[in-house]
Amino acid sequence: MIEHPGRDAATADERGDAERRLADERLRLVVESLRAMIFEYDLATREVYRSDAVRALFGWDDVEATEEWWVERMHPDDLERVASRVLPIIHQGGGGRWEAEYRFRRGDGSYATVIEHGTVLRDEQGNAARCVGTVMDVSDRAELAAQLRQAQKMEAVGQLAGGIAHDFNNLLTAVTCNVELLLDATDEGDARRDDILQIRDASARAAMLTRQLLAFSRRQVLQPRPLDLNDVVRSMEGMLCRALASEVVLRTELDTALGPVHADPAQMEQAVMNLVLNARDAMPNGGSILVRTANVSLRAALQHRFGVLAPGEYVSLGVRDAGSGMTDEVLEHLFEPFFTTKAQGKGTGLGLATVHGIVVQSGGQVVVETSPDIGTEFRIYLPRSTRAATPRRVTPSPEAPLGVDQVRTVLVVDDDDFVRDVAARALARAGYRVVAERSPDAAIDLLARRDIDEPLLVLTDVLMPGMNGTQLAERLAVHRPGLRISFMSGYSTDELARSGIGAPMRSFLRKPFTVPELRNFVLQAFQTDEEDGS
Repeated sequence: MIEHPGRDAATADERGDAERRLADERLRLVVESLRAMIFEYDLATREVYRSDAVRALFGWDDVEATEEWWVERMHPDDLERVASRVLPIIHQGGGGRWEAEYRFRRGDGSYATVIEHGTVLRDEQGNAARCVGTVMDVSDRAELAAQLRQAQKMEAVGQLAGGIAHDFNNLLTAVTCNVELLLDATDEGDARRDDILQIRDASARAAMLTRQLLAFSRRQVLQPRPLDLNDVVRSMEGMLCRALASEVVLRTELDTALGPVHADPAQMEQAVMNLVLNARDAMPNGGSILVRTANVSLRAALQHRFGVLAPGEYVSLGVRDAGSGMTDEVLEHLFEPFFTTKAQGKGTGLGLATVHGIVVQSGGQVVVETSPDIGTEFRIYLPRSTRAATPRRVTPSPEAPLGVDQVRTVLVVDDDDFVRDVAARALARAGYRVVAERSPDAAIDLLARRDIDEPLLVLTDVLMPGMNGTQLAERLAVHRPGLRISFMSGYSTDELARSGIGAPMRSFLRKPFTVPELRNFVLQAFQTDEEDGS
C-alpha cells in the first residue's frame, strides 16, 4: 500500500478551512439574528470594530473605527450619565461588565433608544486591554413602555376627574333645573331676570366642563347607534363655518361609499367641533381646514405615537390644518387634561382630551400626524359597523301643558333629595301627575297600595342604596307587566356594568339634564310605548 502524506495533509487543511468557513458563517448568522451591533474596542490602539449591523440598525454608511465617532452621535443629555457608569468599570481592577441605556442618533437625524452591554478584558497585569459588547436598538420597547406609563397616568387622572364629575352631576341637575323653573316664573321686565340668566349660563358652562371631564375619563353615558360620519359632518357644516374666523376656509372631502360606525351622534359632533376649533386656533393668520372621511382596511397593525391600531376594517375622519405643526414636547402632553399652549384664560385644555376620551370609549383611536410649517392632521379611526346607519329621531317638544284628557302619571324614584324634588316640580308644571319616592322599596310599596289607572311611567335613578334601578324594574314587572320604566344616571354604561348593571336600558336620560330635556324625554317615553301598543 502506497501512502500519500501530502494528500492527507492537504485534505486535513481543506477540511479545517471548510470548518472555519462554516463556523464563520454560523457566527455571521448569529450576529444578524441578534438584531444588535457587536463591537470590540482596543484600548491600546483606540481602534473600534463594529459589525455591519451599525448600517442596518442605524442607517450609517460612513462609519469610522474610532471611539469619538460613536460618542459624537450619542445624545448630549445622556453622555455624562453613561460615562459615569462605564469609565469606572473599565479603569477599576478585576473584571467588569456594564449595561447602559441611552439615545443614539440615526443617519436620518432621529434618535434610537439603545441598550449597550459591555465586558472588559484584561491582560496578565490586570490592565484593561479590550472592551467587547453589543448595542441593541430597543426603540420599540421604549416607546411601548412610555405609552404604558402615559396610559397609567391618564387612567389615574381620569379616575380622579371622573369621580369629581359624578359628584357634580346631581348638584348641577338641581341647580340647572331650579334656575330654569325660576326663570319661567319671572316676568320679562323683572330686574332680577338678568341675574337668573347669569346663573343659568354659568351652570350650563359647569355642565359642559363636567361632560368634558367625563369624556376624558371615558366615564360618560354613551347612547351609540349605527351612524354615518358623513351625515355628522354635513349637519354641522353651517355651524362650523360660523364658528371659524373669516380668514379660515373649511373644505370637506367625504367618501361617498363611507361605511357606518357604532357611535353616539352627539358625542361625535362634539369631537368634530373640538378638532375643527383646535385647527382654527393653530392658524392665527388664517388658512384652510380640511375635514375628510374614508374607509380604511388595515392588513397589519398600525403603531402610532399613542397606541397600536389592530388590523381590521375602519372608518376614518380626519381634520387637517395648515398651521406650524407641533413639537415633540407638545405631543407628549397632547391629550392630557388642562394642558394647553394658549394664553391663560383662553382655553380649558380639555378640548383634545375630550376628543380622545370620546373616541377611545367608542372603541376607536386617534392618530396624529404633524410636520413643522406644514400642519397637523388628527384622524379618528372607528371600527366599521355591519349595521346600516339609522337617521336620528326627532323628539317633539312639550312646551304647552298636557290637556285634561291626556292625564299621565310619573313616579320619580331617586335617593337624592334635590334631584327628586326638582324633577317632580318640573314635570308637574308640564301637566303631569307626579309622585316621588326616595327609595325603590318605597316605590314598590306605593304601587302595591295604589291603583293608578292612567298611563304610568316610572322614572328611576340607576344606582341607589339597597336596590338598583334595574332590580326595581324587575320587581315591578312581576306585578305590573308592560309598565313603562325609564332610567336616569350620571354614570357611564361601563361603570354601571362594573356595578353589576347588566340589563339593557332602552330609555335612558343622562345627568345633568335641563328642564326641557327632562320634559322631552318623558314625553318621548310615553309616546314610544303608545306607538308600540303599550
